[in-house]
Amino acid sequence: MNRNLDRSRDQESVSRLFVALPLPQELRTALCAMQTEWTGSPALRWTRPETMHMTLHFLGTVENALIRPLAAALSTIASPAFRLSFTHAGTFGRGDRTVLWAGCAPSAELDLLHDRVCAALATVLPDVCANRTARTDRAGRRQRTSPPHWTPHCTLARVRSMPARNESGGRRALQDLVRSLRLPDNLSFAVSSFVLYQSVLSSAGAQHTPLATFELPR
Repeated sequence: MNRNLDRSRDQESVSRLFVALPLPQELRTALCAMQTEWTGSPALRWTRPETMHMTLHFLGTVENALIRPLAAALSTIASPAFRLSFTHAGTFGRGDRTVLWAGCAPSAELDLLHDRVCAALATVLPDVCANRTARTDRAGRRQRTSPPHWTPHCTLARVRSMPARNESGGRRALQDLVRSLRLPDNLSFAVSSFVLYQSVLSSAGAQHTPLATFELPR
């Protein structure tokens, strides 16, 4: 585990945290190249390549005193390394809150890592994954205690503005664009680590600072 846990600003008592998979430079470049295909859609705010990632869990605002315990809990995870591929595009939300994203192919290894990250975080923050913990039924099949709310994805853009009177037409245009968009065939990458990030919001966009990196055994 490579630590950078002392970079939180001393004058702040809390930090905005999330756990995510970092994406290799060549994959981020390929995703950014797709932005030229989103012409004719509502005004979009594109994700900067240096901030692209795949979130495993967003913790939100957390007391800085808990950062080290959270990192220690995450360091106990022993999921194997694996490969992952982005295969399709989609959207969340509506109107000005619409998010455009690239989604990945189903992956049992990714699901396993996600569950283990949630379980590790819950040892420090018991309510952090209360609705996402997995259990095993009598037949040994993995089930969730409630419907999952996590869709693995990388955010490509957010709708900057969509006037109310044009929202319906704008939403249809986005849906048509998503259905017609085809991701390149080479968006596969090795998942060999995950990261605890601190996120600082500003008018210039979010800045993500890695606080701790956790290697996955090969």
